Amino acid sequence: MKDQSDLIKDVFAKFLANTSLIVLLVIALPTLCLSQNTNIGGVINSYTPVTQVGGPCSNQIEVESISAFSVGDRVLLIQMQGAEIDLTNGDSFGEITDIASAGFYEFGTISLITAIQNTINLENQLVNEYDVDGKLQLVLVPQFDNATVTSFLFAPQWNGETGGVLALEVEGTLSMEALINCSGQGFRGGEESENYFVEDFCASQNYFFPNNPERGGSKGESIALLPQNGFTGRGAPANGGGGGNNLNAGGGGGSNFGAGGTGGNEWSGCTGAAVGGRGGKALDFSDRLFLGGGGGGGHQNDGAGTPGQRGGGIVFIQASDLVSNGFSISADGRSVDTEAGIDGAGGAGGGGTIVLDVGNFQDEVDVSVKGGEGGSVNNNFSGGQTGAQCHGPGGGGGGGAIAYTSATIPTNTLNAITGGESGLTVNPQSACQGDSYGAVSGLDGTILTSFSLVEGTVPAETNIEIEGNTNICAGNCTVLLVTGAFSAFWEEAPGLSEDNTFNPTVCPEETTTYSVSGVGFGACNYFESITINVFTPVAAETDLIICDGDSAFLGGSFQNSPGLYTDTLTATSGCDSLLTTNLVLSPFADFSRDLSICNGDSIFLEGSFQSSAGVYTDTLFYEAGCDSIISTTLSVVAAIEENLSVSICSGDSIFIGGAFRSESGQYTDTLTGIDGCDSLVIASLMVNPIPLITAEDVQILPCQSAQLFASGGLTYSWSPDSTLSCANCPDPIATPSETTTYVVNGTIEECTGTATVLVSVEDIDFSESIKAPNIFTPNGDGLNDFFQIELGECIELIEVQIFNRWGQVVFESSDSTELWDGESSSEMDISEGLYFYLITFRILENAGFSDQVIEGSVTILR
Repeated sequence: MKDQSDLIKDVFAKFLANTSLIVLLVIALPTLCLSQNTNIGGVINSYTPVTQVGGPCSNQIEVESISAFSVGDRVLLIQMQGAEIDLTNGDSFGEITDIASAGFYEFGTISLITAIQNTINLENQLVNEYDVDGKLQLVLVPQFDNATVTSFLFAPQWNGETGGVLALEVEGTLSMEALINCSGQGFRGGEESENYFVEDFCASQNYFFPNNPERGGSKGESIALLPQNGFTGRGAPANGGGGGNNLNAGGGGGSNFGAGGTGGNEWSGCTGAAVGGRGGKALDFSDRLFLGGGGGGGHQNDGAGTPGQRGGGIVFIQASDLVSNGFSISADGRSVDTEAGIDGAGGAGGGGTIVLDVGNFQDEVDVSVKGGEGGSVNNNFSGGQTGAQCHGPGGGGGGGAIAYTSATIPTNTLNAITGGESGLTVNPQSACQGDSYGAVSGLDGTILTSFSLVEGTVPAETNIEIEGNTNICAGNCTVLLVTGAFSAFWEEAPGLSEDNTFNPTVCPEETTTYSVSGVGFGACNYFESITINVFTPVAAETDLIICDGDSAFLGGSFQNSPGLYTDTLTATSGCDSLLTTNLVLSPFADFSRDLSICNGDSIFLEGSFQSSAGVYTDTLFYEAGCDSIISTTLSVVAAIEENLSVSICSGDSIFIGGAFRSESGQYTDTLTGIDGCDSLVIASLMVNPIPLITAEDVQILPCQSAQLFASGGLTYSWSPDSTLSCANCPDPIATPSETTTYVVNGTIEECTGTATVLVSVEDIDFSESIKAPNIFTPNGDGLNDFFQIELGECIELIEVQIFNRWGQVVFESSDSTELWDGESSSEMDISEGLYFYLITFRILENAGFSDQVIEGSVTILR
């Protein structure tokens, strides 16, 4: 018996089943979108300085400009500088005393942008602590399904506030049809000094010149910010190269993971002291990202010095697959390409940083973070200087860092991390020609594996709550209340009473989401939403079957008669529903049936599996509790097995045993009958050979016949058979009138072999086969006394006639064997001389015959 609570459960089960279907359809819709490919090139990132970060808001960043950013964008927060260094004017100048937040970075996704304050909120709390005085920037990271680099892809040069970083994320494949190159986009190189020379200050030992900055080249830019009076001199600030000191010393090379090289010595016309700019320090920090340090500028007093060069930038690529097509990815330090004259040369830039989070490198790719090459000196002398004097070349840049998220270096990558060579003296007249004159090359960088990308995972908490009844009945309203906030601004939505209040009234006609933003008590911007579910009263109908004699609680009382009964169902949302129940009484059932099974099978009857024919009785328990009796008459169908003999010819096949067969053997097929019982057919297959039929070719004359002989078969058939004596015998007689090819088929056990017979009929000139003498001597001496003709094969004589010069017939005969003795039967005088003959003959051919005539002459001598 079902009570009212069971009926309520049935109604809501049906409702939830329909609701689930709707949710599944909504979730499935995004999968219809197809992956797209985007062509990219040039600068694809956007940048803005960060003006404030952290504080009470663990996920909020204040920036200079929000114009390039949108909610949902991926961003990279990275601090470029801010390290603290030793600033004493001695050998320890530039040593890192506190790396602080320099090189810290993390990725995130924008959840909220507040234009009035230029603030950006990320979905999760920040991982690192940052210092905006250390040049903190926010980089927009574009995302692509698939992307193809179709033109030179790079980042803008670091300008002291932003730039120098290229970052992109590709869900699928990144294909390269052009270079990815951030070489020379990192920290800036130091300028060459002002033109300055005081001989008393040769071999200057200062590491910076607080009062006389012109006595040294400018230091290269680095992760450390320098005081206003500390920009020149040979001291190397962190990974920036030092400037060459007075007089004409070379600048030091910038660095990254590999240290930069020291600049060349001062002018040999002073003391030649080793006061070149020191090389940048090695940054051995495997969890941070750094730009390559700038090279230091050379010292000059003749306007012929060269500046230091920029370091390499930062490249971050995330992709499932990368196809290079022979194009490279580089962030090298820049080399000093311009030669200095009779002054000091600049130092090279340090290599940058490349991070590759790539699942599969589909072909070989060159990845390079090499240090640049220091500046060379071409001191073309004038003004009385001698060729023995030298000037300082620049130091080489240190190698950068290549980081892979994989546990090992991918096999398809060719990595270049070498430090750059120092500059040389290239003037062939100089005593220092080919020599670095104290300048040093940069050291190699490094390759990192198992590099972990930093991104917050803890959701940001705003402590903002929205209170209100989230389930209401259609036509009703509810009041929402925002707590924990200083201000509340609601986004426009259907049914919203006002937008600038903590407690708006909402009257939605359908389920609606309301979103509110503002400033929380902790001075943090927030964005929250609440969904109001609108329910419509349900008027449902259902069927209920009970056993005859039972009852169900419907319409406020127990019912045992069939009919329609109505109940009111009260919902927690206040939306009552009406349920109409059609009550049906089910009688007891008692029936029988016939079933058959195959021999060897069984069926569950009377509580166990049965395999024998008989009558079995079962009781069926209906869900309403109304039992029924079923009587089953079971019959067993016997299996059928049949044996067949099958033969085929060699080279043929037949489908038996589930496949095409071409070899002798026994094969079995299972056939399913209409009653579902299988039968076995066992086929014995015999493969008969193809008989080898042989026959000889024959050559005959047109009037001849030939008997043909074939062997190798039991029965034969010949074609064409119009000139054969029989078409189905092994040895027919052939009488062709022209050369004919006969085909004979020989058969044994229905397998047929074939041969051909060529009967060649000679093509001859019959007139040449008739021979007659051209002279004879009928004088009785027994030698050549008679005129006689000879006939060849296939020729029958009709008549021979001999004429004298007056056309009189002196001899005629139709017998080819008759001889003429030179006498006339009509007493005509046959004297010596020339006589003429006509020979009429018939050519006998298999196709018939034809009459022909030849003529000639014969001379009689007595």
